[in-house]
Amino acid sequence: MNKRINKSNSGARKAGEILRNNLKDGKEYNDEALDILSWWRESHQDSLNIALAILQKESIKIDSKPILAKRLKRAPSIIEKLDRLSNKLETSKLDRMQDIGGCRVVVTSPKKAKKISNILKNNYKYKLKNDYIEKPKDNGYKSIHLVGKIDNFEGKSKQIEFQIRSRIQHYWATTLEIFDIYNKTSIKTGEIDFYWNRFWKNISDIFEIFESNIHVHTSTNEQIYSSFLNEIKGNDYLLQKKLHTIYMLDKKLQIRKKLNLYRKSLKETVNYVNKNIPKDADVYALITITETQGNEYNMNVLFYSKDNYNVANKDYLTEEKRYFSNKNFITALVSTNSMNNIKEAYPNYFADSDKFEIYLDMIISAYEKENGIVFILFNRIKYFEYKDYVPQFIFYYIEKLIK
Repeated sequence: MNKRINKSNSGARKAGEILRNNLKDGKEYNDEALDILSWWRESHQDSLNIALAILQKESIKIDSKPILAKRLKRAPSIIEKLDRLSNKLETSKLDRMQDIGGCRVVVTSPKKAKKISNILKNNYKYKLKNDYIEKPKDNGYKSIHLVGKIDNFEGKSKQIEFQIRSRIQHYWATTLEIFDIYNKTSIKTGEIDFYWNRFWKNISDIFEIFESNIHVHTSTNEQIYSSFLNEIKGNDYLLQKKLHTIYMLDKKLQIRKKLNLYRKSLKETVNYVNKNIPKDADVYALITITETQGNEYNMNVLFYSKDNYNVANKDYLTEEKRYFSNKNFITALVSTNSMNNIKEAYPNYFADSDKFEIYLDMIISAYEKENGIVFILFNRIKYFEYKDYVPQFIFYYIEKLIK
């Protein structure tokens, strides 16, 4: 570049355009532009801290044990989003991007999520960006997103995104992200094939049954499973088809097998992290996950005190620059309201899908229990291979005859 990029809104916009073009043209990243992106991202930090304090203050009134987290968006994700939204004039500019700084709260139910959303809209005048609980994404993603302009300590406002979701929605979303990280997919952004999309959409729909059980977070797994069995009894065609689709795609895509491989690969590192997590809540964690060979991964986690945030951010940028030269790893700088909750807030980085798998196991087990081998084979024909060639009334009478 002949002319240096200055540290300003226009400079940030120019840096974003340069980095987006680098990505589109397959060129090496521009070092100066990435430095400006990092500066612009860090300028959201004070506003993000204020946003998290507001979210904590209001959510504790609704839920006794909310899980709170904050993060500054990863540079690769920022650049990829700029490229993906390049046809949208406003949000495709780095200085107009609304989710560079993001904070999240996870509560026990969608009802509580909506209550917190209403408080933020009514009392703080934050704007609703998307209500994905009311109208989920095509892949089944559910969460409420709001955007607020929040002044930092210099009186300059930055846009911060608030994400509000239930725990079960959190298990779904973070497990999906595990596949994006370790299976090198782009499910979260919609770049997936037909079968992956069907699996996540149907799981999201069936998880609503668990959400409707008000005792889901206080009952035993046996009680939850028993309640689920009662809920799925009957001849609801669409419900049974969803269950069958999950059953078949779990086998086809090897969902549980892959999740188990990722978890085993990181087991020793995760155990080390668990033993060395600082007790101080005001701590940042720089997580770096590196692929060694095949499905083998190593994780490194560095902790920084609140006073050493500048050092943490500098190390974060160093790791991100390394990413652009070697894309066999992922790095993120995260923080929660309690570092003891780091795995709860960010189970995707730790390949921790235990809670998601509990519900998936219930679905698979219930489907097998209700159908048996004969009906599972029958359902393969009914719902898949010959559905378009055999009249549905034939299936109806065969089903009646077998029963």
